[in-house]
Amino acid sequence: MPVHVHEQPLGPGRRETRGVRTVLLGAAVLLASFAVPPPLGWAAEALPPKLQATLTLRILAYHHGLAGREPGPVNVLLLQEAAGGGELLVALQGQTASGTVSGRQLRVVARTYTTPALLGAALAELRPVAVLVPAGLDGAAREIAELSRAGTLLSIGSSEASVRSGLALAVTRRGARPVILANLRTLRAAGVALDAALLDLCVLVPEPAP
Repeated sequence: MPVHVHEQPLGPGRRETRGVRTVLLGAAVLLASFAVPPPLGWAAEALPPKLQATLTLRILAYHHGLAGREPGPVNVLLLQEAAGGGELLVALQGQTASGTVSGRQLRVVARTYTTPALLGAALAELRPVAVLVPAGLDGAAREIAELSRAGTLLSIGSSEASVRSGLALAVTRRGARPVILANLRTLRAAGVALDAALLDLCVLVPEPAP
């Protein structure tokens, strides 16, 4: 199956996301107040794509590694089960088109996940700051996590199972409320530096010992 790529750079002169304090307040309000049940047919942990995109991009505002990247757009890699669009991709592209994160332009690149070897090649090519992993790829989360650790990448899943399998963070729900889960072991192993204000919002999830 051919690799399917979507790219959406931010245009010049777009509105910049406000400072960390505003981001923290916005994330806290979203986490505390969102209590709408998921639509019929959604997985129990799934968040609506627009909310998942919003929280994911707010997380990136706490990533200290953004400041040290070379000039130009910063890639964020969204993995997919199959080639095609997808609601999360559309939501991410829509939100990155209207602003920047920590003063940096983000470019969302979607690629179909097939094997660890092909993912490794994509990581070497794109040099993304983060890898986003949908719930449909939970079965591959452990091998994706290993590649992310080796590349000093922030990995963000969308289920608790993905964090327990080794991804650094997950944007998901517990009951009716959204939650950000964190695997500190992965964050330390990958050398990813996140602002303490974000970690204060996270629920820590231990990864089972190998």
